[in-house]
Amino acid sequence: MSFPGWIVALTTPLFVVTWVVAPRETISGTLVSRPVFPDRRPGEPPPIMQLHHPQLVYESAPTKPIYGLERVWNVAFTFDDGPHPVYTKRLLEILQRHQIRATFFINGYWLDARHRRGAPALRKLVQQAHNAGHTIGNHTYSHARLSLLPPDEQRWQIMTNHRLIMELTGVRPTLFRPPYATMTDAAREVIQDLGYAEALWSATALDQEVHDPEQISHTVLSWLRTYKGGIVMLHDRFRWSVEATDLILQALERENCRRLRHRRPMFRVVSLDSFLRPPPQSWALQIANGQQRREEQLRQLCSR
Repeated sequence: MSFPGWIVALTTPLFVVTWVVAPRETISGTLVSRPVFPDRRPGEPPPIMQLHHPQLVYESAPTKPIYGLERVWNVAFTFDDGPHPVYTKRLLEILQRHQIRATFFINGYWLDARHRRGAPALRKLVQQAHNAGHTIGNHTYSHARLSLLPPDEQRWQIMTNHRLIMELTGVRPTLFRPPYATMTDAAREVIQDLGYAEALWSATALDQEVHDPEQISHTVLSWLRTYKGGIVMLHDRFRWSVEATDLILQALERENCRRLRHRRPMFRVVSLDSFLRPPPQSWALQIANGQQRREEQLRQLCSR
């Protein structure tokens, strides 16, 4: 049985085009990503590839990922994938009410004025978070899965966001969280050159899928009780996650009141930096004094 000539004439160009433009994993079985970089034309080399600051190497940065299990009864709150114009702002208000300093692992794509109409307002929100004492961490430019990118694209993702954070805060970021918790040797080399510490987490909930603040709060608190503290990871792009954060902080305060009455160790909400490296002596003294004031406030709160 033979195919009519007109079918062959039509399908042959279609097959050729498909072969050229289709993702490689559909042709050869090799997993190759096709990330979208809105500010680069196809084939254009990353403009920041040559950006290198050997003088910024931070020798005390941990060489292994930090999960938050290193110091019992300490809790650090971290939020990924922001900022969001509504929910990040609401979260900052909640953190201010509870006198908590958190870490925001941001994606620079949201702050790019060339592609996001709301970018100027979001930039101000990041600066507001920084000025309020929160830490701004690097979460890559577009939340790319680094293990699927070639080395030059991995470097571009990290260093573009690195430069953006420095521009907004005036401070060199030192905390890096890889999207999907996946790293490569190439990415690890970049963050080591820049003096980053790789910060992961030990307490979280599937807040991308679970939309119930009560359930998210219950899950996170279970992790914290099991491991006697840890690093909390949620997302400030979701309303339910922001509401869950308020519930978690209220629950920790109530639990600390019970622990105070029974003279048991209490949870201490600390900055993520305290998990990563010992602070300078002057900082350690300030932290200790601040913690004493916080515990005194807790005693007054619990006595009501």
